[in-house]
Amino acid sequence: MQKLEEFSQKVLNSEKPLETKSEESKASGKKDFVVDKLNSAHYSKGKVAASFTSTAIDVNTKQEAEVLDELAVKYKFVKKKGYARFVTNYGDLNLELYCQVSDE
Repeated sequence: MQKLEEFSQKVLNSEKPLETKSEESKASGKKDFVVDKLNSAHYSKGKVAASFTSTAIDVNTKQEAEVLDELAVKYKFVKKKGYARFVTNYGDLNLELYCQVSDE
């Protein structure tokens, strides 16, 4: 019990403020993406509705668009077929790839 009291006193007397969630995400290496017209989704993050219906979540009155995954944005613009050439001892093999149909 004494160790707990000592620890709580150290925390209360420390000059360094506690880290916030944004600082923790920066320390963990997560990227904060900026929402623009290319990577914004047509739906929101849902924080306004969650804060309205829950008492456990802080009040949020600003609606923010969800950020799409980097791969989803990249493959949204693939419209053409791709081509690959294998050079072998017996000659070249030209392959036509259906990029717009295939998965990532």
